[in-house]
Amino acid sequence: MIFSVLPSELDLTMILILWRFTAKSDSVDTFAQMYDSSGPWVDIFRRYHGYLGTELHRSVDDVRVFMTIDRWEDRWSYETFLANHDPEYTALDKRCQELTESEDFVGLYENVTAVPGE
Repeated sequence: MIFSVLPSELDLTMILILWRFTAKSDSVDTFAQMYDSSGPWVDIFRRYHGYLGTELHRSVDDVRVFMTIDRWEDRWSYETFLANHDPEYTALDKRCQELTESEDFVGLYENVTAVPGE
């Protein structure tokens, strides 16, 4: 297994990865099925150590706008996943791009209550 970073280089505290998507009007239901907690993205993520779950949220102002929140045990687990994901991930990403008008990485967030010394 190839690692992009060593565990000692990263805080080993739970992290959240947030993405914001705007689905095409004719793809809202399909998008929701692909990204919900029983969809194919979660099937891929579950194969990797440290994956804790995914939440899908929809905007109350625009039914086409979604936010995903992926939870990982720590940044090291997430970075390992990124360095080692399989071709199925790439194929699914390409397929899902056809469902959206936009896809924006919001950021990587850590659990503040778990930060030592704070």
